[in-house]
Amino acid sequence: RQILKYHPDKTGRGDQDIVFISIQKAYAALTDAKLKRAYDSNLDFDDSIPGANDGQGSAFFSTYAHVFARNKRFAVKTPVPDLGGEDAREDDVEQFYQYWHRFESWRDFTIEAQKLAEMDLEDATCREEKRWMQKEVSKKARVLKRKELARIQTLVERAQNADPRVQKFKAARKERREAAKRAKAEHRQRLEEEKRLAEERRLADLAAKEEAAKEEAKQARLSREKLKKQLRKKRNAARRMLLAAQQKMSADASANSA
Repeated sequence: RQILKYHPDKTGRGDQDIVFISIQKAYAALTDAKLKRAYDSNLDFDDSIPGANDGQGSAFFSTYAHVFARNKRFAVKTPVPDLGGEDAREDDVEQFYQYWHRFESWRDFTIEAQKLAEMDLEDATCREEKRWMQKEVSKKARVLKRKELARIQTLVERAQNADPRVQKFKAARKERREAAKRAKAEHRQRLEEEKRLAEERRLADLAAKEEAAKEEAKQARLSREKLKKQLRKKRNAARRMLLAAQQKMSADASANSA
């Protein structure tokens, strides 16, 4: 409607009418996604982020929530996860920071780069000059883009360092690791104690067997000695009987010869 209203044929101000040219540029920006994003990226925007020591403790959510909400307007990947609250699950918090560490921004710095380079592509007098100007503008735009990504990463790192949930989860993980380490040490200690007791039992059984063997050998020796004594007694008794018989036979023989 504005083009029809301010068309040179109606206004009589010619093709170089600044109003008509501005309307044409606006229409081009609104109908071209890349140009529209470049224009939207050039609108006033609060680039500030909390300081390294801001948002500590209970002030974390009120300090950081609106900053992330403000910056998510440039997100390529949607939906953008929310910061959440104090009762957020560990998985949700981890996914939130993973998303922002890999954050992709569609923010376009072409217009700002043109201003910094003090160049207007429309002022190019030839194709070669326009190509050179585009190259210089693209170079400055890439520098601005890198600064933007660095700003986002600084925001994410500061938030992660200040986030009481991250600290809580980190402490819980540390406690679980320590508990697992203690359990492992206790298990190892139990195994060593069982091994020590088993060795003590083995040595005790061995000592008992050795003692039993000694006692058995002792009893066998005593039995042999007892048997020897009994044999000596029997031999001595037999000798005495034989001697007595001999003496009797001698006495009888003497008596008969008398």
